[in-house]
Amino acid sequence: LPYVAAAAIAGVTLSTGISLIYLVIRYRFFKDGITKQMLVAEQSTERGKVLLKNLFRIVIPIALGSVITNLTSLIDLGTIIRSLNTTIENYPDYFINKYSYILNENMALSELPIFIYGSFSGLAITIFNLVPSITNMFGKGILPNLAEAWYVNNKRKVNKNIHSVIAVTGIICIPAGMGISILAKPILHFLYSSRPDEIMTVENSVVILGIGVIFLSLSVPAFAILQAIGRADLPVKIMLLGVIIKLIGNITLIYIPEINVDGAAISTTACYFFICIISLLKIKSITGIRFDVLRLFIKPSLGALLCSVAAYLSYDLMFELVGNKISVLIAIAAGGLIYILSLYLMNINNGKSIKQLFFK
Repeated sequence: LPYVAAAAIAGVTLSTGISLIYLVIRYRFFKDGITKQMLVAEQSTERGKVLLKNLFRIVIPIALGSVITNLTSLIDLGTIIRSLNTTIENYPDYFINKYSYILNENMALSELPIFIYGSFSGLAITIFNLVPSITNMFGKGILPNLAEAWYVNNKRKVNKNIHSVIAVTGIICIPAGMGISILAKPILHFLYSSRPDEIMTVENSVVILGIGVIFLSLSVPAFAILQAIGRADLPVKIMLLGVIIKLIGNITLIYIPEINVDGAAISTTACYFFICIISLLKIKSITGIRFDVLRLFIKPSLGALLCSVAAYLSYDLMFELVGNKISVLIAIAAGGLIYILSLYLMNINNGKSIKQLFFK
């Protein structure tokens, strides 16, 4: 197991190293697009210390904002096991009955908190982070165009860029989040078929976190927007308030035996709900933008609801015939087809929005 863990970390190291090599090669052949004439024309008269201070004033908040997906995991690490230890000491009979499927297999009651935390962080949180890891690039893709538009006070382009990134992120994360909630147990068995005890432990948590996926996915590009319009300080402040909500939720809900580890899922969802809503409100107040709520949120949510129903019914019909793994794939395909069709019928076309994220 130590070597397996080391191999997993080595994969991260290798991928980062390859990315660095790619950037070096790309720079050597294509440079960065900045000419000598541009550098001469834009030479600053400010002292180096002043420039460095201004640079760090921007860089540090952006760097802190990039750890958004890790903060709740750090709080879980510091609170779940400790809170569960206390809860189990106070209500041992409840936990012996609830987790009899694992305690009967040579696991002591004192070891249960570690098992529950491992199941939650290893399965539930891994699934929770899948969609945001994809939508995370949308915020990065919009940064240069939006920053330029904001600097030259091109309100039309600012509006267009913001709507593009929110629209594309929403159109992906809303059905994905709902789908994770509706098909939590089948998805867990699809990905971790050899770990049934852990699946039983966290399946309710995954149902709750599926909704949190939507808010986390929208929060990441919202932070990028705030950074692009010169308010890199706001994501850090909003994030700290969200972390407080997460911490209070954990230390309050996990102590309730009927909720226990699901309390961490509830507090995570509440944390990112707060972060998402406050971030969007701040964007609205600073830029004066009027969000097209119908197009950005309501229509994709209706389509996602139809998608989820289609996926659930497809899975239910096919499970007895072809088993879990094939049924999950069929359910995802059926849900995706219904979702695309519903967006078409509701006249939602985000092809231009996708292009806007990556090209001027």
